[in-house]
Amino acid sequence: MGNCDIPVGLKGVKDLSTGGYYTAVLKNDGTIVVLGKDDECKVPKGIKNIKTVAVGLNHILALSNDGRVFPWGNNNNGECNVPEDLVDVVFIAASDKHSMAVKKMGL
Repeated sequence: MGNCDIPVGLKGVKDLSTGGYYTAVLKNDGTIVVLGKDDECKVPKGIKNIKTVAVGLNHILALSNDGRVFPWGNNNNGECNVPEDLVDVVFIAASDKHSMAVKKMGL
């Protein structure tokens, strides 16, 4: 399946992000469908309750409703390295060879 090949029957789209070789589609049920050049960025099992996605060149980030970040794909430059103590994230972004997260500030 290529970047522009939309699966037949794809419904309930809530959000999407597109990058170098992939498009990640977030569905209303919190699951993700990845369209792209190969299986490198196939969604890992166990990723659910997602509120947004971000796509870089060869990697994808998912932000869960509870503020955790789930990365997968190419990690040649550390773009999928998420600190273990990273919590309370409210925004994510991905680019060619890096990723970022913005945390919620306390009161």
